[in-house]
Amino acid sequence: MEVATAGRPTADPDRLTIEVSNDGTVSLGISDISLVVDETYVAPTDVSITVVDGESETDDTDLWLPGETLDIRIDDDDTEADMTTAERVSIVTESGVRVDANIAAVEITAAEMTEGTETDPAELAVDVDNTGAKTLNVSTTALLVDGEAVDIEAGETTVVDGAERDTETSRWAPGETLEIRIENDDVEQDISDAETVTIVPDAGGRDSAAVEN
Repeated sequence: MEVATAGRPTADPDRLTIEVSNDGTVSLGISDISLVVDETYVAPTDVSITVVDGESETDDTDLWLPGETLDIRIDDDDTEADMTTAERVSIVTESGVRVDANIAAVEITAAEMTEGTETDPAELAVDVDNTGAKTLNVSTTALLVDGEAVDIEAGETTVVDGAERDTETSRWAPGETLEIRIENDDVEQDISDAETVTIVPDAGGRDSAAVEN
């Protein structure tokens, strides 16, 4: 098994979403797997599980074939574990195979567009806190402006940890802030009138915010 994502959307902080693939050669029974969130057992029958195979999806099966992915959604009401503060999830098969993943979460604390002038282009400034328990990768984090993907590496990214500022690293640890600065001329599309931004780490979790002008 391999956990592709394990995240807590900021807009829905009492929900944990997990994607885990069966990368083995043996079919597994969904009802036989165990879910553990911060050492609290969660029965698979108490949560929402969808089996994804390419473009097809079903929640009406107990069979998890090799190559298929489980989309698991755990709501706060499904378990005694607190989804808003959960840091780790484990998935265990009946045969004892176990995979663990730290939970990813982010929060946009500022999103502002500086108006352009005759000499300087408009600039989008976004500050995002890593509020989860997983170290994230800046270069594989997606930035959406008004729903359209923008190359995050087209501008300047800085990881801030207290008084320390690093413009070269791609490592974005829990508790650190990612500062993104993108000038309108840095990207193909016109972002000068941006209304919303969304940050989506590839490890899971996401947050959206309105852009102040």
